[in-house]
Amino acid sequence: MNLFWLIPILILIGFFVSLLGSISGVGGGVLFIPLLLLLFPNRDFAELKFVSTLLVFTTALFNVGFAAIKRQVSWKLSLFIVCLSIPFIFLGLYLASLLNPKWTQLVVLIILVIVTFLLMFKDFIKRKPKTLNVNHWWYLKLPGGETVNLLAIGFIVFSGCFVTTLSGMGGGPLIMPLLVLLCALTFKQAAPISHLMIAIATGINLLFSYKMFGHGELNLTITLPMLVGSLGGTILAFFIKDKIKNEKIIKWLLIILIWCSIIKMLIDWISLL
Repeated sequence: MNLFWLIPILILIGFFVSLLGSISGVGGGVLFIPLLLLLFPNRDFAELKFVSTLLVFTTALFNVGFAAIKRQVSWKLSLFIVCLSIPFIFLGLYLASLLNPKWTQLVVLIILVIVTFLLMFKDFIKRKPKTLNVNHWWYLKLPGGETVNLLAIGFIVFSGCFVTTLSGMGGGPLIMPLLVLLCALTFKQAAPISHLMIAIATGINLLFSYKMFGHGELNLTITLPMLVGSLGGTILAFFIKDKIKNEKIIKWLLIILIWCSIIKMLIDWISLL
């Protein structure tokens, strides 16, 4: 495709994908990878995975920065996630090398489907209220007053890191719904934590792809235009999020993006057969 048309298309993709990913809390990897594969079917997947990971990391980092400005980030929780993410990324890479990609992707696919249906029918599932003893060491109080279970957070961090090493999606399609379902957070409460986990997991993952930073043609013609659009979409999302009062809008946006992720992973899985 001619660069005259390609660059504006890449800027628009970066803008709208980051806008949706920032509002929903899942990042943009869920859409970046399929769209890049559609535009560049003959490109090496490792290159496209690098572009997606870098874009997801950058937008997630900006979202964490915006959340920090609004005092929505717990630095204790951030340190806890960093300490877990480093070994979990290595563990994820090790497990991915041992396991058959066909079956690991199928397991992640099934988990995503189950999680999505739980999200869809979450409002109809009546649970008895539990009295929590928040004095235990595994509970942490966040700046907004809500309390999270660090054991659940640890499981979610591992899940996100594993999906990141497999697909380059940043783990957001799994991280965000698990935060809502396991930690009983609202979508707005979960979004800053999700972006934090995504930023750390993708940032560490980028360290293993450092050679790609020297790929001038890839970064000038694809990464840079998409990065410009992504930053614009992320900044716009910062102003839009506060105006969304009905959390059901975020919920269904999240569900739609997760289904996009499921379709993408299903196509990948079929190609492995």
